[in-house]
Formats: sequence, C-alpha cells, structure tokens
Amino acid sequence: MKLDEDQKNTLKLARAFEPMLRSEGWHYYSELVKAHRDSHTNAVMTATKDIAGVLAGERDKGAVVALALALNLPKVIADEAQKLRKSLGEDFDGD
Repeated sequence: MKLDEDQKNTLKLARAFEPMLRSEGWHYYSELVKAHRDSHTNAVMTATKDIAGVLAGERDKGAVVALALALNLPKVIADEAQKLRKSLGEDFDGD
C-alpha cells in the first residue's frame, strides 16, 4: 500500500510527538493547559448579568475549545499513526 501525503505527514508528526507525550515536560504542560481550560470552563458556567458577561462567556468558550485542541491534538495524531502502522505492519515508517 502506498501512503498519501496526509498519511506520511501523520507518521512524521507522530515520530516527533510520541516521545514528547511520554516526557515529564508534557506531563507538566498538560497539567497547566488543563488548569487554564478548567478556569475558562468554570467562567462559562458562571451566570452573566450584562452584555459584558455574555461577551466574556463567548471568549471563554473559544478558549476552552482552543485549549482542548492544544491538549488533544498530539495524542490524536499519535493514535492515528498507531492505527496506520498497524494496518501496514508495525515496522513501517512511511518513508
């Protein structure tokens, strides 16, 4: 099976992200991102009294989505690469 460019890019990114995901630095980074995400989530759940509160809530909703993406994207790419490798044979690296 010949890989398309997206598949090659997934494998390339995964080779960089997988060691990062196992690192102590990633652990601390993810804890920080989760704390920010939780803070924005709590703000979204707080009742608003005026238009400024509504606008702040919209900002917080956007932040929650962005922080979730920052936290989950490397793992999603690594998981996709693992599935791709499994379908091609474990030693296949896409080059």
